[in-house]
Amino acid sequence: MKFRQSGEPQSRSYDIVKECLNEYSIDYLASVVDVLGGVPLAEDDKMNGLAYMSIAAAYLLIPKLDEEMVHLLAERMDVCKEIGRFKKERGLPIFVPEREAEVLRTKVELGKRRGFSPEFTTNLFQIIMDGSKEEQKRV
Repeated sequence: MKFRQSGEPQSRSYDIVKECLNEYSIDYLASVVDVLGGVPLAEDDKMNGLAYMSIAAAYLLIPKLDEEMVHLLAERMDVCKEIGRFKKERGLPIFVPEREAEVLRTKVELGKRRGFSPEFTTNLFQIIMDGSKEEQKRV
């Protein structure tokens, strides 16, 4: 990712890091930098848009992103429960192999566009879909 040029939209990561920087005191950020070896980032384009931020802010970003992922997965599971109710009411099967294969194909393609290996994306979404099927069986 290139540095954001004037007028370009900011990434969601930028917003979260900014939130972290506003939320935590300078002393706390300094203590995180000390724990990490005291090396703040300079202009390093390899950090995918996190350049000009300290390594402390980058480390604070990870838990925030993890929290967002958990919330998104919870929302996904809520939708899966609704789908499970619909299927149960109509006597439809929970598992449809052709549908799952198609979903995996589309997710692998999406993952490739973001630089993920097909194996990573397949494994990730297989776990998510297995959890979704379990949720649908419980309704």
